[in-house]
Amino acid sequence: MPVLNPQTSGSLSTYLMTYLEKQFLTILRNNLLLARWGKKKRLAKGQGSTMNWRRWTDLTDATTALAEGASPSGSALTLNSVTGTLAQYGAFVTITDFLSMTAVNDVMTEALDLIGYNGASTVDAVIRNVIDTASGGFTHNFADPANNTTIANVESGADEFGTAEILAATEDLRAGNAPAFDDGLYVGVIHPFAEANLLSQSAAGTAMEFLKYTDSSPMVKGLIGSIYGVKLHRSAHIRADATSTNTYRNLIFGKDAYGIVDIESGALQLIVHPTGSAGSEDPLNQRATVGFKVTMVAVTLEAARGRTINAYGV
Repeated sequence: MPVLNPQTSGSLSTYLMTYLEKQFLTILRNNLLLARWGKKKRLAKGQGSTMNWRRWTDLTDATTALAEGASPSGSALTLNSVTGTLAQYGAFVTITDFLSMTAVNDVMTEALDLIGYNGASTVDAVIRNVIDTASGGFTHNFADPANNTTIANVESGADEFGTAEILAATEDLRAGNAPAFDDGLYVGVIHPFAEANLLSQSAAGTAMEFLKYTDSSPMVKGLIGSIYGVKLHRSAHIRADATSTNTYRNLIFGKDAYGIVDIESGALQLIVHPTGSAGSEDPLNQRATVGFKVTMVAVTLEAARGRTINAYGV
């Protein structure tokens, strides 16, 4: 998760800023989802705007028997490199002094709720927009994998997300030696429509048969349960395909499938400017602002370690 770096201007009390920071962090923790599982790097200040991830390619198995007294040919090391360029994202809201004086509710607190959620949603959307694309993102699978090879096939047949799609994705990941996370499981993030379709299946071997044996603790926000070695989470941030709007890009992936980076001292910031802090830009002390800013980049590190599962849902 991007690190909170609070920035303030003006004369907000230390107590109030501490309260706002804690509230902001709580909102972030509850709503940052994809940011949890990316391979994280920090880029020090003054080191440019480009980050490089490097990974050595596995060596081929040495299955040829050695000749007595003779050295074999050496194996060549191959280095894969992925680069990403940092960018900034941010938004703010303005609170007038009149609104603060006349509103029934605490406008500053409610604005912070909105900005906190917007910041978390923005970070996850930046990551999602990289990894779910057909070009440069994860490898694409399709619902009813035995019969469909395009999004158009899926939507025309109304093929929904189910255990067969999870099994096909995990089969691909395991066959490609995609590593699981430290708990031994892959991670899935699926749209609520996909979840509803998954849980509505009642035949033998479908979701409910697996989920009754797994822990879906309410303390883990958005956790559905584990199926076929995949820990499933729900998120409305999973997006519909741009040209096939009833088809959603659900995600299943292994460890280090994608990377995220933020610059030192430029991580996700809460920025509060109280009324009266703008000087001549606000000559009558009429405006306060609450906003967020983040400097980050997300990249797909290895497409074969993730699957975007295109499935119909309404």
